[in-house]
Amino acid sequence: MQLVSNGAIGEVSLVRTTCSSMGPESGLGAPTDFSWFYQGGAGGMSSMTGYGLIRMTAVLVAVKSLAATSCISMPERVMRDGSAKGKRVQVDVLDNNVMVLDFGNNTLGTMDTGYVMMASEAPDMELFGTEGVISTYGGDQVDRIRLYRTTGIPMLLAGRTWTFRAWIHDGPSILPLFRAWPTLCLMASLLSPALATWLTSSK
Repeated sequence: MQLVSNGAIGEVSLVRTTCSSMGPESGLGAPTDFSWFYQGGAGGMSSMTGYGLIRMTAVLVAVKSLAATSCISMPERVMRDGSAKGKRVQVDVLDNNVMVLDFGNNTLGTMDTGYVMMASEAPDMELFGTEGVISTYGGDQVDRIRLYRTTGIPMLLAGRTWTFRAWIHDGPSILPLFRAWPTLCLMASLLSPALATWLTSSK
């Protein structure tokens, strides 16, 4: 991700990724019998882990080491739609998996992959840096990015240095706004005194 390599959030300390759902049994309009997803040789670990690893390693580097813990949290599933609608399936594959990853350089990560998450408003991936946070949404397509900066870009106004502390972007296209951030922040500060509540002065 260009924002990370450009230093938008400083040095990354922690990355958190979620690749969980309730599995194919929860979907409507199923074209076939998906009960095999809950049988040996399948499951969330084998079907979802690759997506999360690609996201994290594309932004950071190769994983140095990892540890994981898993269990079966829902031992029985009922297919909701399709040719297997109403079918009861005994789960014999781990459906709840959490990993801790070490990327080296004092950077750690966590990832969950399983079929126990009914709904979530959490980002697909969050990167926590020394100067900000990046949150991504939309899976592999990344159709939404949020950027938070704790230090912002210091600006001298009325003889004082101000630092903006807030989510400064929430939308699909972030690089143009990031480049224009100093000008936008200066204009907003001059035009709206009320924004002073969003500013923290520093010496």
